[in-house]
Amino acid sequence: MSARETSTRETFLEVSVAVFAAGVLSAVMAGGWLQAVPSLTGPRHPAKPFKTFDEFYPFYLTQHQDPTCQLLHIIGTGLAAFWLGVANMASLHKSLASASLMLLAGLVACEANQGNPDSVMELVAMASTLGFSLLLLNHRLSTVLIALLIAYGCAWAGHFYYEKNTPATFLYPSWSLLGDLRAFATYVQLRLDAA
Repeated sequence: MSARETSTRETFLEVSVAVFAAGVLSAVMAGGWLQAVPSLTGPRHPAKPFKTFDEFYPFYLTQHQDPTCQLLHIIGTGLAAFWLGVANMASLHKSLASASLMLLAGLVACEANQGNPDSVMELVAMASTLGFSLLLLNHRLSTVLIALLIAYGCAWAGHFYYEKNTPATFLYPSWSLLGDLRAFATYVQLRLDAA
């Protein structure tokens, strides 16, 4: 097999993984089938009162009332997305596939871990899936770690110094990430509508 054929096969595999991950994530978000996953740790813990992301999102918004905190979230998410795009122009699909798989693993773990007052299982699922998928796709972990540092560094500075609260990420990592992305998309849409 020639080098060109090998490269074409690798690219096809990478794009297939990215499309599959995006498709599964879209199905999860649209269908809400994760609610059918039973908790592995017993009944819902009182510290985790939300059953769905739609129930969680209004709470997420109450944790982001300070305009500086909101701005830091927008800046952090935007810079992280920009960094991933610039640093990975040739392999952006690998980062997107890894991030999609990480979020999917976190969402499944979130549903399965509702009986625990902490989110250790969810964080472990997200981190191990991210690391494994990056290794599988032969991608640099440092690029994604820098993006995470940018996004969460800005967001947590907003929470600790301006909002004066604990980030919801510590209890609901997956839903908080979805909340950040939804808020960022809403901000961009509002800016486009105003233009």
